[in-house]
Amino acid sequence: MTRCAQGPTAGRTLDEVLLEELRHGPYGRCIYRCDNDVVDHQVVSMRFAGGATATFTMSAFTAKCYRSIKVMGTMGEIEGDMDANVLYLRKFGQPEQVLEQVDAMEDVKEMALAYHDQIVPAMAALRKPVDEMELLVDKSIWPVPTYGDLMFEV
Repeated sequence: MTRCAQGPTAGRTLDEVLLEELRHGPYGRCIYRCDNDVVDHQVVSMRFAGGATATFTMSAFTAKCYRSIKVMGTMGEIEGDMDANVLYLRKFGQPEQVLEQVDAMEDVKEMALAYHDQIVPAMAALRKPVDEMELLVDKSIWPVPTYGDLMFEV
């Protein structure tokens, strides 16, 4: 059995440390009987300069606990099921495209071709409206790092 080598947990097993944290730390408290005041359901509607609108919905209590994304535009929509690792591209007036689970592919060449043929075009289609929204939204409320943040602040 592996024991922690150093620090405040030195000499104890991982199971011992975890049980101690659950018994006496914040992780073992009942969510309904503690002072944890965290939002469990949130809906935010935003209207940007120029008339573009967006909504953000977050719910902690759902049958399936996973993240999803849906981007709706004037020419179609992209929906992502992060649990299944699948993207759906729906251009209005055209059949739905299911972008395969590229990460699950075994063959490296097949995976590279799938990224080239499916993922890169879908990301390019998504990038244009997101880039436009980034210019309209104040940086203090923009929910993800900007390109400038990624280039100069990481």
